[in-house]
Amino acid sequence: MPPVLGPEDGFSHSPQWPTKEATPWTTMRAAQQGLDAAGEDSIAGRRLHEMKGFYAYMTEQLIPLIDNWRERYAARHADTPR
Repeated sequence: MPPVLGPEDGFSHSPQWPTKEATPWTTMRAAQQGLDAAGEDSIAGRRLHEMKGFYAYMTEQLIPLIDNWRERYAARHADTPR
């Protein structure tokens, strides 16, 4: 599972939309806090572990998707003043 990334890793809130600092990282942090409290062997812990894994997967997919969208948008709007 990839590490949980956040502002300390260079992903910070930005006035531009979309941003990489979004719900997945917040959710993974919350899941980890729940795991720490409930323990991995509990029913809640197993569900939180799965949730954390799902959001880790989503972030792996989301980062290049956002980057590709920004490149595509910039190419299509190169003549538009910002």
